[in-house]
Amino acid sequence: MSEGPRPIPSLPSCSISPSSNGRTSLLVYTNNYQGESAHPGRAMANKDRYTADQIENAYTLLKAATKAKPITSEELGHKLGLDDIEGNWKARALIGEVVRQRNLPVGAKGRGYYVLKTVEDLKEYREDLARRIHGIFDRIRSVEDAFETTYGKQPPGGQASLEDEW
Repeated sequence: MSEGPRPIPSLPSCSISPSSNGRTSLLVYTNNYQGESAHPGRAMANKDRYTADQIENAYTLLKAATKAKPITSEELGHKLGLDDIEGNWKARALIGEVVRQRNLPVGAKGRGYYVLKTVEDLKEYREDLARRIHGIFDRIRSVEDAFETTYGKQPPGGQASLEDEW
């Protein structure tokens, strides 16, 4: 007999946004927010991209996936007829739709996608995502620093021309 959903403990969350000096800032905070998608615009764009049957079939395939036996985006895409040559972005976007529309807590590891079954699974997945976010943030800062070194400090909203350099 199920006791119903248990509260999820506070886990770190991240937000990337431009700061007042035009640089990118990473904010890390803790909360228990369980509301709307962080990307409602993208969710709406993807919502109409897939049929109800595709979402239901993806839900069925993902629901059977476990941490020990995950499903890859390639396998999911092939089974659903979403094969593409661009790294299975269609299958990955469909997985996001299943998470949003069917509330299936899907996580991923290098071997594929699986249903998160424990708070520990959720923590591991969030920590992995946080590491990726930090890596992306570090790359943004490095590119901004290299740009500033190459072209000088730009005023907010300023634009350097790369055409003269190429």
